[in-house]
Amino acid sequence: MDSLGEWDYAILAVSVYVAITMLVRLMSQRRDRLIEELSRRAAEEKRQRDLQDPPADRSLARHPASRREAA
Repeated sequence: MDSLGEWDYAILAVSVYVAITMLVRLMSQRRDRLIEELSRRAAEEKRQRDLQDPPADRSLARHPASRREAA
């Protein structure tokens, strides 16, 4: 079996660099899409919660001690 020559190592190094660079880009794009999707879902849930529970009621719901003092 022949050993790898200088050009073979160079081609291997460039191939590894390209593969890792592409993997990092794909993972970064996937992360950005996931963050965007989760942010959109969180905003939608907050909007739904605001429609069901007016802001004045939520301030009391967040602080149970305040609710007891007010009662």
